[in-house]
Amino acid sequence: MKRHYGIDLLRIVAMLLIVFRHGVYQSGAVTDPEALQLNYFLGVFTNEVSAIAVNCFVLITGYFMSRQEFRGRRLVSLWGTLLFYSLAVFGAGLLLGHAYGWIDWLKAFTPLCSNFSWFVSIYFLLAVVSPLLNAAQDVFARHPLKVGAFAFPGGLMFFALFFAFSVLPTIGIDMVGSVRGYSFAWFIVLYLTGALLRRQREQELAQGVPNRLWGWLFGYIAVLALSFVYIAVRKQLRAQGIELVAADDYNFPLSFLASILVFRFFESLRIRSAILQRPIAAVSPLALGVYLLHDHQLKHEFWRDLLGIDRFTGTYAWLYQVPSRILLVFVVGCMIEWIRRRLCRIIRS
Repeated sequence: MKRHYGIDLLRIVAMLLIVFRHGVYQSGAVTDPEALQLNYFLGVFTNEVSAIAVNCFVLITGYFMSRQEFRGRRLVSLWGTLLFYSLAVFGAGLLLGHAYGWIDWLKAFTPLCSNFSWFVSIYFLLAVVSPLLNAAQDVFARHPLKVGAFAFPGGLMFFALFFAFSVLPTIGIDMVGSVRGYSFAWFIVLYLTGALLRRQREQELAQGVPNRLWGWLFGYIAVLALSFVYIAVRKQLRAQGIELVAADDYNFPLSFLASILVFRFFESLRIRSAILQRPIAAVSPLALGVYLLHDHQLKHEFWRDLLGIDRFTGTYAWLYQVPSRILLVFVVGCMIEWIRRRLCRIIRS
């Protein structure tokens, strides 16, 4: 399959957003009552912008894996990556003086079962059932949603899933276990959406539909603006005792729509310069390692004791101290994952 540098770039951007989301939260900008108002607003902005990141990752998976044969080697590689970081974090805990019992040792060697990373555990299960999902999206595609000359493959099924897993939970009716988007069920919806978007793009290319690059971007900006309006309304209603769901939930309708619009923007992006292609191709495969390095059971000690990221919430130094530390985590994570992958290639050879 020909490499798509636009989507590779999206994978990098999505991981960078995830690291920023976690780092800003750990800084206390949105939770510390002593945070400066400016820092608080930037924290809310970061939360909302980064709400698309996990969704985009799974959309990418469905987009590509729906056209690939099932390979057990991919599961073994994913499990090996997870085990490496589980043992690395466990070793770091020993160095920090944590007293571990035999249960903790067992958990370190069984990261999938011990939920070392909720995201990777669900992602692994998604890869296991991908052949079934690929068969399902073939069935879905036979029922397009037609509006004039426009036909969206699987549109009828897509809107049924959207209604059940996104719209209903938003109004407090979660009968399907969407759990704010932190669930296997929601990942299935995202996977199928990515697969159907792949079919839609192929159909557009076959029909000679012009590239809507900037249309997708402006659409995302409009949806993002609506999200901030919702946040303001939610804050006012909360003061009156009325609680609405958070706008940065992964399955919140506006977050879901924003994820699709961002995905389509990067899907429409054509990067032809070799100067840009090389670093994108080098960094994109490192994204999962970055995630596993910075989000685990020692994350509070990692972010706060080691990096001291929570020391600046009440000062304007937050504006450069927090982003610089977050970028450092991203860069170090890329370096460690690059070294790990090189060592694996040496061992295999």
